[in-house]
Amino acid sequence: MKEAFVLATALALVAGGPRGHDATTPVEVLRKAAEAPLRTDYEAVQVLTVPRAEGAETVRVVVWHRRPHSYRMEFLAPRRLAGRLLVDDGQFSWHYEPSLHLLIRGPSLALGVPPLAGAVARGAAVRLLGMDVVAGRPAYLVAVLPASGGPTRRLWVDRATGLVLKSEAWDSERGVYLTNTVIRVGFGTVPEELFRVPRYRGARTVELSGLPLKPDRLSQLARAAGFPVFAPSEVPEGFRYRGGGVAAFGGSRAVLLQYADGVTIVSLFQAPADRAASPPGGVAFRVGPVLARSYAAGLYRVLVWERRGVRFGAVGDAPVAVLRQFVVATDPDPSVEARRVAEVARKLGVPADRVADLRDQGLGFAQARAALEGHGWEAAGAPNRSTETWSLAEELERFVRLVRRSTVRRP
Repeated sequence: MKEAFVLATALALVAGGPRGHDATTPVEVLRKAAEAPLRTDYEAVQVLTVPRAEGAETVRVVVWHRRPHSYRMEFLAPRRLAGRLLVDDGQFSWHYEPSLHLLIRGPSLALGVPPLAGAVARGAAVRLLGMDVVAGRPAYLVAVLPASGGPTRRLWVDRATGLVLKSEAWDSERGVYLTNTVIRVGFGTVPEELFRVPRYRGARTVELSGLPLKPDRLSQLARAAGFPVFAPSEVPEGFRYRGGGVAAFGGSRAVLLQYADGVTIVSLFQAPADRAASPPGGVAFRVGPVLARSYAAGLYRVLVWERRGVRFGAVGDAPVAVLRQFVVATDPDPSVEARRVAEVARKLGVPADRVADLRDQGLGFAQARAALEGHGWEAAGAPNRSTETWSLAEELERFVRLVRRSTVRRP
């Protein structure tokens, strides 16, 4: 569920590590932060802040981490969220919702969060902006700026341990739209019993299964789904095909292709238009010849459109301008695809089958050309402006409403 992923993305940025040599370059600082949770245990109190027109909204959480991948998170405030509990061992998570007296078991939330250290290999710029102090501890301040035009992350990395003491997410549409700050932290052994499966007398337990994603070829996904699958002809600079899967919604199926730039994930859903309906509402606009609708879903932006009998949806916390590139580049016309494949093959002097094979692996045409020529990828993208605000508490409460609807007992 996207609400769970919003929470996971915000909280999984906390990491810790042992005292070691001082990192001196941006890449070393980022690598130290990425490796930190493998090396230490800690307890921290975090405050998540979302700017709003009527004043900042905050959510307070206490987090225990036991190396390498176990977390326990207890919500303290605001009052309507107090009492929620999340226990995550790196493979599975257990979320207790007191308002429903319900225990939800699912895949680890951290599994959906791309490691920021991967941004270095994906073409993002990493800059060391200086030193600061957070929670009374000296910290490096680094910025990760994806070449794709996706959200910029600023990280305050504890100089001694690698713990990310503070993080900010920013884009040109919303400005700073999420801040996560550690206000108190302690290091040392964390009792293993904190990470045992929660037990609540009389509580119902439900299972949430995640969609398994792996780097399947488009042809494999098409066979599994029972309909053709189409990859964008181009993707924003720095994004790569990360994996795909087939999602079932009642009696219908949709294919998910996931693209990531090392910091941001964009999910591209597609299904025959006669099997998938567009959600109500949204704001209609044109992207070239295509009529699309835009929706805001908390941290996420959603674009939905139909083209040549296929319904598409692009979902991510990237700016709308980045998502628009997926609208422009996804054309389910076999003749257009065949013509582009033949053009690239002719220009490079290679068999068309080699180009088609790379397209089947999810690469855009520019990426396919670069792979065949042995050099970099081309750039694209420029963001727009938006002043929309959202509520983190309401986003978390929406998760409860979705669970309530999905677990209601029917006569």
